[in-house]
Amino acid sequence: MNTQPLALPETTPRPAIFALRLAAAMHRAGSPAHRLEEAMATFTDTWGVPVRIFALPSAVLATVGDERVTMQLSNPGEPDLSRLVSLHALAERVSRHELDADQALEALDIIERSADPYGRTAIVAAFTLCAAAAAPVFGGGLHETVGGAVAGLLAGLAAVFVKQGALVSTVAAMLVGGSVTAMATVMPLDSSIAVLAGLLVFLPGFSLTVGMAELATGHRITGSGRAIGAAMALLQLGFGVALGRALTQALGPALEPVHVAMPAVTEAWSLISVALAFTVLLRAPGWALPVIALTAVIATRSSTLGSALLGGLGPALAAFAVTVWSNALARRSHGPTALTQVPGILLLVPGSLGFRAVDALMSGEAVAGVEVAFQMGLSATALVGGLLLGHAVIPVSRATAA
Repeated sequence: MNTQPLALPETTPRPAIFALRLAAAMHRAGSPAHRLEEAMATFTDTWGVPVRIFALPSAVLATVGDERVTMQLSNPGEPDLSRLVSLHALAERVSRHELDADQALEALDIIERSADPYGRTAIVAAFTLCAAAAAPVFGGGLHETVGGAVAGLLAGLAAVFVKQGALVSTVAAMLVGGSVTAMATVMPLDSSIAVLAGLLVFLPGFSLTVGMAELATGHRITGSGRAIGAAMALLQLGFGVALGRALTQALGPALEPVHVAMPAVTEAWSLISVALAFTVLLRAPGWALPVIALTAVIATRSSTLGSALLGGLGPALAAFAVTVWSNALARRSHGPTALTQVPGILLLVPGSLGFRAVDALMSGEAVAGVEVAFQMGLSATALVGGLLLGHAVIPVSRATAA
């Protein structure tokens, strides 16, 4: 995570320094541009310091007063919910005048130095559990669940041990594609489902949805950057899977898939497992597991209802339900909406459709790939519509918008 120290004149007010550093920290913790700017606007009201924030894909631009402009370079990270909760709590204390600027900067230093809440073993276990739980959701049976668990284990090991961040998804996809292809020669599984489950965590559907939401709210530079980044991530995953398959196809032909139905309790197990995995992978605080699990139920049930009522626009109803629930919870608990909204939207994002489109294109099925890509775009558009409508029905304060 590259960060360039703030280059500010010595006369810059301490409250302004805190606001700029807090904006950069929230940017690195995964806060979208429109939410970041709304949250930062509160400091103008609190301290009377004219600070304006403009978030870019890899930087945060800021003005203090009329003339002084600074840039904080920062790679926007994946959602870090524990850090977002801590940053939000700090912003709340500042807005209530419980801390002065020096005390707030000291508290911010402590938050930024804090270690990740979960270790390597927990992360690998979460990848494995998430993949195993996702296979039945994608229509898989016992064989696909086992294959997905193995693929998720390898993906988790790649995420933990590959040092080059840009290569993590490609290496993980290669391991998943190769291992599933090898397993398909001895186990009658549907390899496409097992691969999809193993790579679920890497699918950039959430980035695509956030990018489209930023575009819809007028943040064209940031939104375009996220959308292009999501497209490149899908291409990396598709290339990795294709390479893994090519390296292992000499092992022999795949067996004909045989579907072995899972028990009736599988759905409940999947929801609990996904909630537990998301708690770890999104670095959410442990106490948030029950509300994340409840959010998963709301997301899946409303998605099913939306599909029945609206067809291809069904994700709009699910996104609306998750947003209303998250905003209502944030208003009551004075916490950030991201704590439940991010896990809920992750269950709805069209990343699986995007990967299927890329996979079809790389397999030479151009017509099928374009058709699935169109479905992905329609799904993402419906999600954004539901998000914006939910925020309109139950708005949240600037501070809770993070």
